[in-house]
Amino acid sequence: MNKTTLSLLAVCLFASAAMAQATWPGNATDFECELRINNVIDTTSSRVVTVNTLDIVVLRFNSPMGATNGQFFSAFYQVMYTGTALTSLVIPGETPPGGFWLDNTGLNPGLVTGVVPYVDGLGFGGPNFLAPVLLPGGSSFSFAVPAILGGQGISLLLQAVVAEPGLNMLGLGIDDCIELQVN
Repeated sequence: MNKTTLSLLAVCLFASAAMAQATWPGNATDFECELRINNVIDTTSSRVVTVNTLDIVVLRFNSPMGATNGQFFSAFYQVMYTGTALTSLVIPGETPPGGFWLDNTGLNPGLVTGVVPYVDGLGFGGPNFLAPVLLPGGSSFSFAVPAILGGQGISLLLQAVVAEPGLNMLGLGIDDCIELQVN
């Protein structure tokens, strides 16, 4: 192979690897969210999925390598207009673009709601005496996509954080953000 062919091959491999990433990546922690829609596992690498109203969404938070088992975690959602541009909050010392994609500043007109915790093991909503921890094998939560969201060009953003001491200056692992585009 000549130099030009090798360069072209390298560009193609880089492009295909980049395309296989999540649209809104987390910070490459040992913490992930398995997504099921009507009991079918989502296998898209982009983490952008179309759902219908009243679909049953199951989120199973887990630690594939076991490093975050037993740690407290919190999960959040935010409602936005589909296609809204987002900017991640990157923990100092980490490499962009990975980070926390939900935005509670109120400055982005494409966001319909603020950030809302629906599993709150880290106390973001105040003291929580029944705080959930990440169980070996995972911790699951489910909900039905609200009918009121249908036909409005709305997406639900879902993202979670886990206590992971020593990972970064805040000790937080962040999973990839999931977008559920509601029909």
